[in-house]
Amino acid sequence: MITLLNKKSDELGVLSSSLCMIHCIATPFLIAAVPTASAVYHESRIWWTWLDIFFLVISFIAAYLSIRQSRRLWVRLGMGGFWMMLSYFVINERMELMEFPLDMVYFPAAGLIILHLINRRHCRCEVGCCEVAESASEQHH
Repeated sequence: MITLLNKKSDELGVLSSSLCMIHCIATPFLIAAVPTASAVYHESRIWWTWLDIFFLVISFIAAYLSIRQSRRLWVRLGMGGFWMMLSYFVINERMELMEFPLDMVYFPAAGLIILHLINRRHCRCEVGCCEVAESASEQHH
């Protein structure tokens, strides 16, 4: 299971960030479009909160595993930064600490999707690849 997660961490990251964005986009439309959805949402807000936490945990696992396997520092830093921004906006929305436009959550989610796609295509290390690349770059400096 861990080996599969390591190999598919970027795919998992794209999937979880995409589902998170769909969830965030759909919720206001469902509440506005269906008269009973607003009442159901307020009664079952705990389910929506758990769904947010679920997406954050899955995206953390995917970002963590991808960061460990990426050859590019800027991809690693970007994934970490975007994940922190995403978690801040989601937690802030639930705790109502500061007022932000709800659209702000799309920026880090889109950033994670893009970086996972870039990492999957260009920056993934194979087993032993990073250690060889890092030791070679250290010898040149």
